[in-house]
Amino acid sequence: MTIDKQLLSAGAANVTIRIDINAPIAKTWRLMIDDIGQWWRQDFLCCERSMGMHLEARVGGMLVERTEGEGCGYLWGHVISFQPEHQLAYVAQIVPPWGGPAQSVVQIALAPDEDRPAEATVLTLTDSLIGHVSDHLMSSLAEGWGQLYGEGGLKTHVESST
Repeated sequence: MTIDKQLLSAGAANVTIRIDINAPIAKTWRLMIDDIGQWWRQDFLCCERSMGMHLEARVGGMLVERTEGEGCGYLWGHVISFQPEHQLAYVAQIVPPWGGPAQSVVQIALAPDEDRPAEATVLTLTDSLIGHVSDHLMSSLAEGWGQLYGEGGLKTHVESST
């Protein structure tokens, strides 16, 4: 038997990204929620035979990755706040292999662009963490959220959809 003990530091931190999307709020919201399985990048999935992401768009709903039949699955979070076309928040756990243990509250807010309120959306994502929070985790989250919701992710999907 081998025992490894490690004392981890704990703290709290926020990562906030802002993404400008050239589409109205209603379209951005609808595609963000309804098409999550289409824009969520494959390289952000955990399971080998993943069927993609699914979001139950309601308070208490799950953000979950599923596979066919038995086997791998991953619960990304539970929805704690939901205001259609305005904001969505969920609580997630960051497991040690991904930089945790930590608890994360992710809030995604949509607002009209000040210069083009009927034509463009400002998406603001804030990830608030408590637990084992390192500089590496913070950098990884900032980069990952930017890739997932920016170019190559949600932004590209929304702007290229008719």
